Amino acid sequence: MNLINYSDSILSFLVPLVTIILAISTGRVVVSLLSGAVLGAFMLNGFDIQAISYLFAKLKNIFISDGSIDLWTLNIFLFLMLLGSMTALLTLNGATSAFAQWAHTKVKSRRGASLLTVALGIILFIDDYFNALGVGAVSRPVTDSFKISRAKLAYLIDSTSAPMVIMTPISSWGGYIIALLGTTFAAHQIEIGSLSAYVQMIPMNFYAILALILVVYTAYSNFNIAAMARHEERALQGHLYYEGAGAPESSINIREGKNGRVFELFLAVLILVFVTIVALVYTGYSAMGMQNHNFGLIEALEVSDVGLSLVYGSGSALLTALLFTIGKKLELLEIVKTVAKGAFTMRDALVVLTAAWLIGAVIKDIHTGQYIASIVEAHLNLALLPALIFTLSAIMAFATGTSWGTFGIMIAITVNIATASDPEQMLVLLSAVLSGAVMGDHCSPISDTTILSSIGARSNHIDHVKTQLPYALLSGSAALCGFLVLGMTGSLALAWLVSFILFIILIYGLRKLYPASKTASAI
Repeated sequence: MNLINYSDSILSFLVPLVTIILAISTGRVVVSLLSGAVLGAFMLNGFDIQAISYLFAKLKNIFISDGSIDLWTLNIFLFLMLLGSMTALLTLNGATSAFAQWAHTKVKSRRGASLLTVALGIILFIDDYFNALGVGAVSRPVTDSFKISRAKLAYLIDSTSAPMVIMTPISSWGGYIIALLGTTFAAHQIEIGSLSAYVQMIPMNFYAILALILVVYTAYSNFNIAAMARHEERALQGHLYYEGAGAPESSINIREGKNGRVFELFLAVLILVFVTIVALVYTGYSAMGMQNHNFGLIEALEVSDVGLSLVYGSGSALLTALLFTIGKKLELLEIVKTVAKGAFTMRDALVVLTAAWLIGAVIKDIHTGQYIASIVEAHLNLALLPALIFTLSAIMAFATGTSWGTFGIMIAITVNIATASDPEQMLVLLSAVLSGAVMGDHCSPISDTTILSSIGARSNHIDHVKTQLPYALLSGSAALCGFLVLGMTGSLALAWLVSFILFIILIYGLRKLYPASKTASAI
């Protein structure tokens, strides 16, 4: 099948642009994603009827790869359903209710509930999918009881998830980026270890660090701006989300038990984390053994099977929750129905993820990323290059809905640019790629991690995008300033000083624009 090449055409922006406009204007995420995919399919096939067969082939490729079931897709689907079943069982056996009651004895305020969510997001840094759903499941009963809006919960989850995993070598993102750096450095005969380069880039990841500082400040000080202020005021009146935007909760009701114990929930989550980490190391160790490589922790994480590890972790946690539930002498039929109901509550997540993956495959074929990359190479200015790469990486991640795809494209191109222009700037430029990709991902309504944060919080997705956007732009503006100063002066200390001053000025200005309302008295 011969597809039209849009890699040198501004029309490559049309599909993500239409999809994003539809998503924001209609609030119907799946319809918007599928509409963008259909438009892209027809563009690629010259508006011929064969676009339909192309689209079905792309959909099939999500589930079947090289003639067999795609294990990544299968494992992610299993992880979501197992996590849904575990959460449902913990509700049925009363552990969730017991945790909420316990939290009220320890967490005395909305501030405490918000900070608890942020702390969990920082601690559970292994994987963004795991973080979004795990933190949401544990925190939601507590934040609901303190009348914190679902949109704010989604922001607290999302803005700790990606910034943490991108700054942690022992995470799925860290392993992926280290592997990309390793192959790219080897291809250019660059004598620097990929792990060493990764660690050196952490202090230059302006956006991730500022986003984390901002989410902690927001949780502590009730810094509600723009749409978030409206959501929080409504939440105090008992409306945790805009009912008119579509109820984010599943219509499936699960009876809430009353004789649960707090440690049951803690143990289930602990087993979920522990088994996932062990499985990551083990699957990486097995992969290295097949390649006859010596074992190393970071190296193992680079080649680990993240999807399978998440299944091991969630499966073990589900078994733990099941044992606790059986011990409550509940009817077997009710337990079986609850497991099925819990898995079924993830149906919307599975549909949205499938639609997001589908449009991601179409956007990849339409070469939106390559077009943006060509703009970078056409507008070289060494002093402005870090800021330019940060901006274009953010645009690419926003338009394509994938930070991982942005890493895959921009890291190779950035190394090429640095090698040809100024090798000493290489780590600065690569930091700009990582920083920009996370910012774009935070702003994009078609990003799978942003979608999963909405699902984890049970928030309407477009509400989450609209409320998180001002915070992302605030951190992003200060980060852009940092990269501008770093490119012009080469001083990281000065770059951070100027960036942080702007960061504080923006927060102060927004505080004046959105003064603390009655939500402040409910901290």
